[in-house]
Amino acid sequence: MESGDKEVKLMDKDEVGDDAAGVIVKSDIEELVENSPLLTRAVDQVLRREFDAETLEEVAEYSHEGDFGERIARSGLSVELFRVLLNRDYAAENRELCARIVGATFKNNPDSQKLLFDVVGGDGKVVSKLLDALKAETDDKMKSRLLYVVGSLMTHQRGMDEFIEQNGNSFLRDIFAKGSSSLRSKCLIFVWDHILHSPVTQDSKWYKDEIAYWSEALQNALTTGKGDLNREMFETLVKITELDGQLPIKKEFLKWLSKKSDEGLKKRNRDDEFYQLVRQARHTVFGNPNAERKHNAEEL
Repeated sequence: MESGDKEVKLMDKDEVGDDAAGVIVKSDIEELVENSPLLTRAVDQVLRREFDAETLEEVAEYSHEGDFGERIARSGLSVELFRVLLNRDYAAENRELCARIVGATFKNNPDSQKLLFDVVGGDGKVVSKLLDALKAETDDKMKSRLLYVVGSLMTHQRGMDEFIEQNGNSFLRDIFAKGSSSLRSKCLIFVWDHILHSPVTQDSKWYKDEIAYWSEALQNALTTGKGDLNREMFETLVKITELDGQLPIKKEFLKWLSKKSDEGLKKRNRDDEFYQLVRQARHTVFGNPNAERKHNAEEL
């Protein structure tokens, strides 16, 4: 299961080759940070609520870079974009662009995060506003964008505190149960990045409760689902069970595990990574070849 972090290479101009995908040139950033007509133009357009896709795309391209991201925040652009993405009266394509910029601006950028919380979150409800927007949203693609923005603020203590106070995981599990395959995949990435690797101590009641809830949700999804995200869900469940080997394992899941293990013995499946993981985890994570003894001690 891969993290949702996106790698962006920052290179000098003479280091850039023919394949420049994912590359931001240092000299371009320096020029934009020092003297930025792009930001001036973007701020002017957004304040007038006139959205030029080309301008916003260019801002989005550079928003992953820390210094420029902070400049976006200090210019006031990020706050205005944040307000736009929360407002369903604006076109979905504009809100999606806003979410891309806002999420990239605040991801791993504590100075920019603080600015947003201080300006928008005077009432202490930045993440709360995003969760409310998620609940009201009907488009799965926009839900994914909003979830990305929530995640970008989870590394800030105020963001994590709000998420916990608003019981964000409960709503996330609801999205996971009902959303499209693409949205459910984003939920799993969120769990890996912000729950399993949460700064909250693993001894806390919140952490223990959340991984228990997710363990149950994933077992249910694997045994009753369509199989479209079996590998991602199983990898997440394995990681959760490794973190807490005392979590209850359902008999329905153990039957599913046995069935998948048998499927993995078929010649056409032997080299498949999912079936290899199933066979390995059945022994090392969930117990002996019958997969029950580890979780049903009375049978030992």
